[in-house]
Amino acid sequence: MKIIFTLSLLTFFIFSSQSVQAVRFPQLFRRQVKPELQQQRQEMVQENKEIKEEIKEQKQEMIQNRQQFKEMTQEKKQELVQKRKELQQSWKEGKINQVEEFEEFVGLSKEEIKEKKDSGETMGDILEEQGLGQEEAQQFLEEQGEERLNNLLENEKFTEEQSTRISERFTSFVQRVLSRWFSN
Repeated sequence: MKIIFTLSLLTFFIFSSQSVQAVRFPQLFRRQVKPELQQQRQEMVQENKEIKEEIKEQKQEMIQNRQQFKEMTQEKKQELVQKRKELQQSWKEGKINQVEEFEEFVGLSKEEIKEKKDSGETMGDILEEQGLGQEEAQQFLEEQGEERLNNLLENEKFTEEQSTRISERFTSFVQRVLSRWFSN
């Protein structure tokens, strides 16, 4: 009988402590958790408003650009087309200059480099034959690329984040080229 009484008394205390916690939880929720959730909701509503405003501004800018293009005279449109053609031509010339600069750096013509590569030599082998190491190749690639990269970033409209990402990708590109040239 004492065991049953003890068990029932123990059961009573366990259930009563759980009911006390059940009563305290809503109070705890109202005091601590609910204000935090309300604050987070307010922040999200504010961010949502800011995003909507930004989208609205971008739409307005697009509409203005479209309207400006429609209002442009035919002469102005032709001028823009000509500028684009000149830019494309300068890119083509830049590519030709790149080949010439690379030939000068290596000390061999494009055809000679091709013959050596066709015979099984790697670009690293060719450069080492000419007395050039990985450090010189890296310096050459970085100098040539940075000049073109700076021109690109100056002449195009990129955000700061896009510019940073492009610069980082350039650095990783140089490293990939070097590892391909000098991997044995």
